[in-house]
Amino acid sequence: MSPPPPAADGSGGHDTISPMLDEITKLFAGSFGITITPAGNTGPKEISNARKLGYLAARDRDFLAITPQLESAAARAMTEALDALIENALPIAGAIKMVGEGVLDHIVERFQKTTDHGPPDVSMNPLRPSTIERKGHAQVGIDTGHLSHSMADARVVTRKVG
Repeated sequence: MSPPPPAADGSGGHDTISPMLDEITKLFAGSFGITITPAGNTGPKEISNARKLGYLAARDRDFLAITPQLESAAARAMTEALDALIENALPIAGAIKMVGEGVLDHIVERFQKTTDHGPPDVSMNPLRPSTIERKGHAQVGIDTGHLSHSMADARVVTRKVG
């Protein structure tokens, strides 16, 4: 590795921050792939939760929908990750993981009736009266609560893809 360039302020010192910022900019430019696996799922239950999410999405209850609010949550997570990387010397792998966790946090909020930002950001069809009677409440996406809890404890894998 070559020595750092001279400081631009003419002090005779070396600029150690600019090369680091260049590397960080390259790291966070492009796209990330995020894989979310609900917790507590091994074998058939893993398929079951994936099927539940697919079933709900096919009926206009897509908890994994990419919305402007989800994109905004991802951007906030990236900003927090950059801050942690620079200010707290968080390892790069930890910063990338923070991005996925920020996205997951937003998705988990969708299982709640209200969030800190108001109602969840995905528009979901209301439940039929017979479903409300069976469940005892009108909250979309919550029956036994198993899927909601599995998502709250999900494993997140974030990787750089572009």
